[in-house]
This record gives sequence, structure tokens and C-alpha cells, in this order.
Amino acid sequence: EILVDKPLIIVRESAKKNLYTGASLSVRGVICISNDIKSGGEAFVCSENGELIEVVRCLRNAEDLRGIESGIVATPIRVLEPINVDAGVS
Repeated sequence: EILVDKPLIIVRESAKKNLYTGASLSVRGVICISNDIKSGGEAFVCSENGELIEVVRCLRNAEDLRGIESGIVATPIRVLEPINVDAGVS
């Protein structure tokens, strides 16, 4: 329910490591996008497993993204810390 105020980009699990280091999002890592992605707008990036990774600034509209096979989709605004569920809470 928290994620309803921004468009959503779903990425491959294999893209997570690079995104957590602050890399820009490449179209090759994208699985699915919201129809309301706008160039210059913000979006949430989540993994295939539903893990929220970052907030990004989109560089292209949804229509443009559907027609390309390479290039940068978005740049990070805020990368979130991965949650280590095995570590427990202290």
C-alpha cells in the first residue's frame, strides 16, 4: 500500500547488486514498468521478489521504454539499504 504514490519498475534479481551500489538502471535489467512512467518523474524500483531497492529519476517515458533494447532507464535518487533477515533485530 505504501508504493501507490509513485510508478513502479520491476527488475531482475541479477540487477540488484549493481543497483545497491548506486548504478544507473539499464533497460536490460527491467522486467516490467508502470504505464505512468514519465521522463523526469520519480519511480520505485523493486526486485522480482518484491524487495524495494531504490527511488529513481526516470529518463524516458513508458512508451519509449517499450521500444528500446539498450540504454539507461533511470538514475538513482535514493538507494535503500538491503535488509538482512538472517541478522535479526537488536
